[in-house]
Amino acid sequence: MVVRILFLGMIALAIFPPFVPVAGPLSLDDLFPLLAVGVGLPVLLLRRRPAEIDGTVVAFGLFILVAIMSSAVNGEGVPDFLRLAGRSAGRMSFYLALVLCTRAVLGDDQWPRYALAVFVGTATVEALFCLYAYLFDFQGPYGMGISGFAHWSVLAGKTRVQGTFSGSPGAYEVVYSSANFLAAYLLMTIPVSAGLALATKSRAFRALLAATLLLQIVILYLTYTRAALIALGVSILAMGWLLGRRKLAALVLIVGVCGALSVPTIRKKFLHEKHDRFALYYAAASVVADNPVFGIGDGNYLDTLHREQRYYWNRFGSATTTSHNSMLLSAANHGVFGGLAHAALYFFLLLACVRAVGRSKGRTRALTAGVAAGLVGYLVQDQFNDLAYVPKVATQAWFLFGVLWLLPRVRDDDAPKNDDAADQEQEPPPSLRRVGNG
Repeated sequence: MVVRILFLGMIALAIFPPFVPVAGPLSLDDLFPLLAVGVGLPVLLLRRRPAEIDGTVVAFGLFILVAIMSSAVNGEGVPDFLRLAGRSAGRMSFYLALVLCTRAVLGDDQWPRYALAVFVGTATVEALFCLYAYLFDFQGPYGMGISGFAHWSVLAGKTRVQGTFSGSPGAYEVVYSSANFLAAYLLMTIPVSAGLALATKSRAFRALLAATLLLQIVILYLTYTRAALIALGVSILAMGWLLGRRKLAALVLIVGVCGALSVPTIRKKFLHEKHDRFALYYAAASVVADNPVFGIGDGNYLDTLHREQRYYWNRFGSATTTSHNSMLLSAANHGVFGGLAHAALYFFLLLACVRAVGRSKGRTRALTAGVAAGLVGYLVQDQFNDLAYVPKVATQAWFLFGVLWLLPRVRDDDAPKNDDAADQEQEPPPSLRRVGNG
């Protein structure tokens, strides 16, 4: 039990440290996830039953192999190879270890449910801090609280929130703006909160979860992020489809869209505000076309972008930052095979989501559908904000995936009994049948 509590505590605390570089590719927000894996690895390695190999594990392995090959080709000497491989193969190896450790540590009894309760509780603390920051224009160290960009807000005269998803500006950045990353985190916590509310029997706990859910939705709107709102709509449809409530999900989506567009600033954001995604996508596609086999190496993209003006300035405008699409960025970093490996990873993740919901019974089915919908929302926004390359967000997603894999095994007292088993229970034993037959 101590190991489980420590593991969950480290995952929960991982939300709060800002992005502050420490050494190499590591930053302050990596500390608690690394400690969590350190706590979980002994459990994983000492268990009698070996870890089960599924499609995602294989896809992780392929991605890591491609990343190592790309780093070897693009690295200028051993130190540079280690830098590139640490950012790419090292990051994906860590995500894989986190998934396997989550399965090993939380694989007994009701612990997956407890883990999701902690997940939602942490999101509630984050949301309360964001609400305080928004109402009182609070901006703490490293930009924690409200964003550094004025006039980007749902309400006039305010600034959008980014909470603890802040940090030191990176190369080619004036200020570290990360409201998109907070929004991505909330995209995962909102469907999980809804799933927990549907799965619980306690009316008081359900009311508390409903209030938490409403708070998280409000904060999501205060991030003022188009991609997140689009992804939330996809999550609603996904959860409805997985639970067989398609019409209800469509109705909720329509009401949500009408409500969002009724707010003048949101309407302006969607209908009139320009974006740079086409320029970013075109630049990344051009990098892939020029480096199709091994890419340019993970960690070299921004330098290449600003050095080569044909990438920076293109027919769609200026590409000032990364591709904002994870699969496209993986293809640019590691070549076409890197993009395909990333796509395969996401395919098997989605397949696992559908299978997990299909295997879950009773109230657990709604909870599993909530987790799956949260992951679908993450994947959608990932194609607008390359979240796979933001460890603070991706860590939570892969932890959630590890829990998803366990949910069909959770005992549910409300689950219907197997019909054959029920017939066998009702059928009298042979001795009584002989007596009854005379």
